Parts: sequence; structure tokens; C-alpha cells
Amino acid sequence: MRNEENEENLIIDFHAHIYPDKIAEKVITSLEKEYGFKARAMGTANGLLKSMEALINFSVILPVALHPNQVKSINNWISKVSQEHNEFIGFGTVHPKMKNFDEEIRRISHDLGLYGIKLQPNEQNFYPNDEKFLKFYEYCLDFELMVLIHAGHQMTPRTPVFSTPTRLREVIETFPELLIVLPHLGGYKMWAEVEMNLSGFKNVYFDTSYVFGFLEEEKTIELIKKLGVDHIIFGTDFPWRNHSEELEKVNQMSFSKEEKRKILGINAKKILKLDSMLLE
Repeated sequence: MRNEENEENLIIDFHAHIYPDKIAEKVITSLEKEYGFKARAMGTANGLLKSMEALINFSVILPVALHPNQVKSINNWISKVSQEHNEFIGFGTVHPKMKNFDEEIRRISHDLGLYGIKLQPNEQNFYPNDEKFLKFYEYCLDFELMVLIHAGHQMTPRTPVFSTPTRLREVIETFPELLIVLPHLGGYKMWAEVEMNLSGFKNVYFDTSYVFGFLEEEKTIELIKKLGVDHIIFGTDFPWRNHSEELEKVNQMSFSKEEKRKILGINAKKILKLDSMLLE
């Protein structure tokens, strides 16, 4: 079946987290204590595959290194699990305190076959627009890797908020050719600031993870229209959200069938360049 035919029902979750089996329970238990609520599924490869079954075609796996010495082992595992499961699309991680960004970014792109890099400024304790970090974005441009940057607050409030829409706008304006994805519709619980700062950029996309239930449906629709349906991609934040429930939220919104198809899969397919993967 040609990929044009497959597009009709293509669904890509652009925001999922999984962990190796031997540490998954420990990590999830720790995060549950931090967040104050339970995960909706087991945060392992098999747990994600089970949740995706009959609903999701591909999931983008987003890791975070909390220490520089974790970077290489995490990237190696993400590459391995993505090769083992065609349904997974792996991103890499870096840490702002690591040395030789360029070497690891080259490895992520050329050796590990990963599609982009995830940054988590609030967990990694750095401002995304810090001049000392700007070389990182230049390297990503050189190696044609997109960057997904956590945007807005954490699930549990903390200060400072490193990754605000205003700071992210500086990065976007400095690197207009860099493909950037901002989760949580551009800034979790900072959506007024998103609306004022982040619309109208051709190189920026926004995922829907952890928005439904926190931003009123009417305001969610207004913000999506402001940012542009062509720049919205479906994301869940698995295992903290449920795939079927998140899909239902999108399908309930007052967008046309074509607009929903763009949000659920076509926009993500375009930026991931998945044509060859959609051939049977």
C-alpha cells in the first residue's frame, strides 16, 4: 500500500517516555512521588506497544539526561530500542554541562540514527537562550537535527521556570532555519505568554501533550488556530496520559476532518520525513 493511502488513518504520538525494563519501575515510582499522581501505564517498551496497539502507528521516544555521564548510555539505549521496534522513532539527549557537544550530536545523527534531540531546561537547570548554549543549536543545524525543548512549567510547580515562551522566542528568532518542536502547546500553564510570543514562525511546531484538561477546550481551540493547525502535532506524554483518551480529545474538537488528520499524523510525518517508513 502506498504511503498516500496510509495517510488517511496515520496517527503519530510525538511525545512518549520509556525506560529500560530493569529501572522502569524505580524511575516511575520516583516520578509518581514527585508529581503526586500515578502513571497511566507501564513506562517500558512493551508497555508503550500495548498502549499503542490498534491506535497509534508511531511514537517518538524522548529521553532526558540529568547528568552529563548519562548521555551516551541513554542515547545508545534509545537507538537500540528504536531499531528493535519499527513503531518507535528515537530522539537523543545531551546535557548542558557536557563537553564536546559536537561529537555527541554527530554520533546521534550519523551513528545512532536518531531523529532529533530533546532538551529539558527545567530538569537540566539551564536557560535555553543562554549565550553559552547557542553553539549547541548551531551544531544541530549543521547535522540537520530538529530540537524538541520542554516549554513552560513542570507538572509540579517549581522556580525558576527556565524554559518560558519569552526565552524560547529568542532561540527561535536567533535560529530561524532550525526546526524546533515545543511541547504542551508551547508552554505548559503559560499559554497566554505563548499566544503573545510564539505564533507565526515557520520553523516551529507545537505538540498537544499535557494540555487537555488543563486548558479549557474553547481556549485550546483558539490557541491552536492562533498557532496554526499546520504547526500542531499530536502528543500524549505517555505513560502519564492515556492514548485512547487523548485521541478522543482531539476527535471531539470542532476542527474539520482534514485538520484533525494534520494534527494526528500528517504534520508530524512531514517534519520527520517518514515517507519511506510508510510503505508496506
